[in-house]
Amino acid sequence: MRKLAALLIVFAFCAAQVEISARADNKDKDKKGVPPGLAKKDGVPPGQAKKQEAQEDVKANPSQPAGPAPTDANATAAPSAPTATQSGTPQPNAASSSPAVIAEQKERIDYQIRIINEGTQRPHVKKMALEQIAKETGLQLSVLQEQEKNHPGIGTSALLLGNLIAKRSNAKFRDVIAEREQGRHWAEIAAWHRVPVPPLIQKSSDVASVVTAVIAANRQ
Repeated sequence: MRKLAALLIVFAFCAAQVEISARADNKDKDKKGVPPGLAKKDGVPPGQAKKQEAQEDVKANPSQPAGPAPTDANATAAPSAPTATQSGTPQPNAASSSPAVIAEQKERIDYQIRIINEGTQRPHVKKMALEQIAKETGLQLSVLQEQEKNHPGIGTSALLLGNLIAKRSNAKFRDVIAEREQGRHWAEIAAWHRVPVPPLIQKSSDVASVVTAVIAANRQ
């Protein structure tokens, strides 16, 4: 009996040692065989651990709202298209619409008109003046005489200014004269037909110089 009891004790001891050794081997396999990415972290599966880290990052660094796109300080706005005007309707010349400019132009034209109209009261002076007006306007002398006949009392200067404005604006001479007969000044008529006034002043000055020269020559 004693021998049997001793054998049972030895058998139980050996079995316990085998079980302890097997457990140790299983732990070593678990440590060596599991990839680093799949190993549990602090007892938490790797997938759940990553979710927890992502949530912690969101709390620590909240996303900023997207601001407005930066603008280029040197960028220039596209030019707007010019406003179309009704075709066939003459518009005033914006460059000559300043009251101060118009007043000066009126004064200079009036001065030349006075010299021409007063000087051409003499037949021989008028003849020379009409010849100069024909050169300035490119019209024949007979055309000027016919215009004067159809519009009596308009003055010799009107033959010059009326034809110049009509020629430059493709208007009719009688329509330009009609505006003049309504009391409009030559500078206003020219501006309305978009005809530059300075050339009109220059040509009026040329005719006035001829009139002055003829009168001066007759006095000698």
